Amino acid sequence: MSGRMQLEKCDKTVSCSTLYRWVNRFNWRPHLPRKGKPYRKRNKSGAGMRLIPERVDIDERPLIVDENKELGHWEGETVHGQDGYFLTLVELVSKLLLNVRVPTKNKVIVSKGIKRMLKPYKAMCKTITLDNGGEFVDHKSIARALKCKATLPSLITPGNGV
Repeated sequence: MSGRMQLEKCDKTVSCSTLYRWVNRFNWRPHLPRKGKPYRKRNKSGAGMRLIPERVDIDERPLIVDENKELGHWEGETVHGQDGYFLTLVELVSKLLLNVRVPTKNKVIVSKGIKRMLKPYKAMCKTITLDNGGEFVDHKSIARALKCKATLPSLITPGNGV
C-alpha cells in the first residue's frame, strides 16, 4: 500500500513500518488474505517425465498427427474449475470438443472419465496426446481400453532451442 500511494502521488503517504504497526495494533491480521502467514513458493513437484511410468514421448507420435489431415487424433487436458476440474478432449481435425466435470485430478477418476467420453468414438480413436500431469499416469490403461496410442509431450527445458 505504501508503494502504491507513492506511485499514485498521494498528498500524504504512509511508510511500511507504520502500516505494520496499525495491523498489529488494531488486530487486522485475521482479515488479511494470508492472515499474516508468509508466502510459500510452490515447488515444482509435478509428475513430469521421470514420474510417469512407461511414458511414450510426443516425439514418438506418428507424423500424420501434426499434419491435421486424418480424423482420430485427440488431445487431452484438465482445467481447474471452481468446484472441481474439467477434463477436456479435442479431436484435432474436426475440433470436436468433449468435456466432463471430475471432482478431483485422481488418476483413476480421470482415466474413467476419458474412457467414458471416448467410448462412443472408440473406432475413431488412433492417438491421444496428454500432458505430463500426474492425473495422466494411467495412460497405458486408457490406450489399452481404446486400442490407441497415448503420448505425452516432452518437458521444455532451457537450452533445447525453445
